[in-house]
Amino acid sequence: MMEIARTRGALGKLRRRADIDPAEVDRLQRAFQERPASLRTLKKDRKASVYTGLSLGATPVCLKLYPNIRRGRRGFASLAGLWSAGVPVAQPFFLWERPRGLGSGAIVAMEDLAPRRELDRWLCAKLAEESRPSRLAGASRAAGPAGPTILRAAAALGALLRRLHDDGVYLDDLKTCNIFIDDREPPGFRFVDVDNARRGRPVTARRRIKNLAQLNRSTPLAAGLSVRRAFWAAYALGLAPKDARRIRRAAGYFSAERPIVYVTSSGDRTEAWPRTAWEWPR
Repeated sequence: MMEIARTRGALGKLRRRADIDPAEVDRLQRAFQERPASLRTLKKDRKASVYTGLSLGATPVCLKLYPNIRRGRRGFASLAGLWSAGVPVAQPFFLWERPRGLGSGAIVAMEDLAPRRELDRWLCAKLAEESRPSRLAGASRAAGPAGPTILRAAAALGALLRRLHDDGVYLDDLKTCNIFIDDREPPGFRFVDVDNARRGRPVTARRRIKNLAQLNRSTPLAAGLSVRRAFWAAYALGLAPKDARRIRRAAGYFSAERPIVYVTSSGDRTEAWPRTAWEWPR
């Protein structure tokens, strides 16, 4: 279990990993207060904003700012718990609760996952490299058959998600934009936006279906059926045939209730589901 040191000072309350140098944390806090314009914004919405551009010693960090302190506490606790349990998430460093005079809110400092890439952007790039042009009107620039690198990654992710579910780990917002992938063989994955993750209890069929649908409708249409089948084959290992059929059918049904949405280098992209199996890139 991660050991946490708690302190309070002029810059606010701090919960940090006990193995982290407090002087380095203090330097990072002061740099954030003095040079906010130098930070690069990765994400900004009403719940949280994410920034990079600072380091903890020699380690680049990512800072997630929550306007709501309770939400920040929950985010840090969830991230720290998952990391301590061996779940592949960004490594947590500290939680900083700022006083009202410094802008208030809470900041979670975690590992900067660069040069890894979000899975949806990685898929778009690899599809362009490995696949032939799509014949499907309105589809992404490239379509199946997906190359071996993509198929291996899909199988690896399916096996990883199966292990997490079997171990009682449920990630509430499991979209491809919240999964980072590296270019190793086999590929490695890291999960982000895990504030509402749950662990320690069996993952029900309903939650499995929700996670599978989230992944399915955030995977580019151009990845086709081959990528989805490779993922499912690895995920379904160990499931009873009857349960596997029920979960797969339900995940497909719930996926189709909304369009496919994912993030590319030029912004969000929305795609309609094919009307028939013959219209899928293969």
